Amino acid sequence: MNVARTQSATSTPPTTSATGGTWLRPLPGWALLLLLVALVASRSPKIMGDGREHLVYGLQMASGHFPPLSAGELNDAYARLRTVDPHYDGKPMPDAMRGSRRRGWDFLHFWGYSLLATPGIRLAGLLDINPVWSFIVVNAALFFAAWRAASRRFGVAATLLVCASPIVWWIDKIHTEVFTFSLLTLAVASLSTAPAWGLVAIGWAATQNPPAAALCVPFAVGAFVMHRAPAARRRIVAGLAGAVALLGVHVTYNLVVHRTPSLLATVSRGVVPSIGELGIVLWDSNVGLLFGHPLLAPAVIASLIAALWIRPQQWKDVELWVAVSSVLILLPVFTQTTNFQHGATPGLSRYALWLIPFALRPIELGLATRLRSWLQPWAVLSAAVCAAAYHPTTSEWAYRPSTASLYLWTHVPAWVRPHPEIFTESVRRWDGPTRVPTSTPGCEKTLMRGGAWPIPCFPAHVPEPCRAPDAFCYASLTSDGYTFDRVPRSLVKWTVDMAEDAWPANARGHVRRALSAIDWRGLRDGRSFGTEGMLKHAENIGRYWHLQSDRALVVVVRETMPSARLHVGVPRAMRGTLVDLDTGAVLAQRDGDAVDGPFDMALPPGLKLGLVVWR
Repeated sequence: MNVARTQSATSTPPTTSATGGTWLRPLPGWALLLLLVALVASRSPKIMGDGREHLVYGLQMASGHFPPLSAGELNDAYARLRTVDPHYDGKPMPDAMRGSRRRGWDFLHFWGYSLLATPGIRLAGLLDINPVWSFIVVNAALFFAAWRAASRRFGVAATLLVCASPIVWWIDKIHTEVFTFSLLTLAVASLSTAPAWGLVAIGWAATQNPPAAALCVPFAVGAFVMHRAPAARRRIVAGLAGAVALLGVHVTYNLVVHRTPSLLATVSRGVVPSIGELGIVLWDSNVGLLFGHPLLAPAVIASLIAALWIRPQQWKDVELWVAVSSVLILLPVFTQTTNFQHGATPGLSRYALWLIPFALRPIELGLATRLRSWLQPWAVLSAAVCAAAYHPTTSEWAYRPSTASLYLWTHVPAWVRPHPEIFTESVRRWDGPTRVPTSTPGCEKTLMRGGAWPIPCFPAHVPEPCRAPDAFCYASLTSDGYTFDRVPRSLVKWTVDMAEDAWPANARGHVRRALSAIDWRGLRDGRSFGTEGMLKHAENIGRYWHLQSDRALVVVVRETMPSARLHVGVPRAMRGTLVDLDTGAVLAQRDGDAVDGPFDMALPPGLKLGLVVWR
């Protein structure tokens, strides 16, 4: 039976002429193939994040050793890994592994993705080629299939916005992001034409990420609504059975070997998410989709407004509701991760990539309106921006604040409440537990626990709710001082108190008195002044911090040694005062003038914690 006749009236059938546009014609397959070759041939393939797990599995399966792996097989795999990965340090990866009842070992991530690359690894061994390329071929093949399916179903404009997106950064890297993205794109593209195969694609995605199997529910329901013919529904049931069987491979293996449905469940947070957590992958300024792919959201929103304005009945569109339902299912799944800001990424969350394919149907609805003349050049612009920002040669940008985050946290800090893990890892530029207290270099935004202020920030009085021992709060600097915002406890699971970074309780009063004599609200990170900074360098000091404004310089010193000194250059006549923060006593004063040029201020040895204020 013709597929178009089996569709419900609540879903618009594919309209290639409407979505293809008047000047943006479908690209031939060979053009995309050339693009993929250009992307991956510009550099050697790279192993990122969990990629070593997949490569170890692939190397061992290609040599006939299937999981779980014995200790000897793992040692052999690590030895081979050193020959193909120049960045591998030769150490085992115990944190990523679990032992089995059969005295073997498995990685947390499943071996389904590696199995696809195993034939290529065998062939690479025969041809003396780097086996990493076998994974890149799998990535390219899946991406090519997803592109073709999406462009035939939704047109080139929608496909450019979705496929010529941040996902291109992952094409030349061993990781499951292209695998998951491509299979979800295939599922979305086949819902109206071959839903059984779409369900099978979801099942394949679930072999690596079992929560993706939940998408079978909206896709199966949507398929049954759209396809009324008995033969079509029998195929849908068969596709659903195939998806369950594929998921069953993951679940059954782990139940038999590890007595758990999935090893990934052992690293799940298991909490009820807050609204803030649900939106992290959407609007967080460091890892969210809104900032990582900024041209996609306007296209989706404008398309929905235009389509529903012209044809209000389209709110009943089945494919649209499947897309919305899928996003709503995935968002709480993402919140269970214990690593919101994972490494091996140019910034955008890997989980946000899963959401991009669900923009295809909304954009197609917009392309069927007069908005088409705007969406087509917008899609070309989006593809060009993503090609530049997410070219595979772009460096990893994890554990650093994005440009948007840096602006928000320093200029309008009270507007946002970032996830503590994302904030602390970005500010400290180090992966690991949430470290408190942590502040932006200029003290504009501070994350504290129990009211502890970080050095060298002004230790303002903290409200009672934020002084409780287990209370996490953000302090945001405004023109009137600091405002405080309580952080939900579920956001913080693994925390380390950095006592050496915080003002001791007995020092806070001395610091307040000393800094209240200057305009401390105008202080910012002294390093941001560059050559105009008043502090030129420090010698024989265990550790120091410094803030500066146009009229003052503040330096905090810890553990001074013999011959400790500060080399200072002031713009006018100023006086520096050294205060012992243990006792509050003034230990030294020094006058300086711009006409004298840079000069030294000597510090007494053995000073545990001191504050120098130049004004």
